[in-house]
Amino acid sequence: MPRRNDGSGRPTAGGIILSGFVASTLAQIAAYPFDTCRVRMQVDEGTGGRFRRVFYGAVKEGGVRALYRGLVPNTLKAWPTVAVSFYAYESLRVPLSQIFDSIFAPASGLETAAAASRPLDSR
Repeated sequence: MPRRNDGSGRPTAGGIILSGFVASTLAQIAAYPFDTCRVRMQVDEGTGGRFRRVFYGAVKEGGVRALYRGLVPNTLKAWPTVAVSFYAYESLRVPLSQIFDSIFAPASGLETAAAASRPLDSR
């Protein structure tokens, strides 16, 4: 992932968004067959469809492609949300952590615990 040249080692905005797209796409690919079967089970509620029966029925009916029908539009629909979420999280993670530590850590002695719980977190 591309890193900033300011010495902080933090990723660039493009790198953050790209990692969000990759993570979202891989998660969609892994989970989409289960979602397809869930929808089929809801539609065929009266037939008493069990997951295994619905899964094998879909594969038998249309092959493995039947499990992934609609994946591309669903993934493209999720990308803007993922981009905003990943960028907002990465942009606010360090400043909010510093604010939280400066307010609460000295009063409660959590500074040592915070450092111990995040030994590899770069600030």
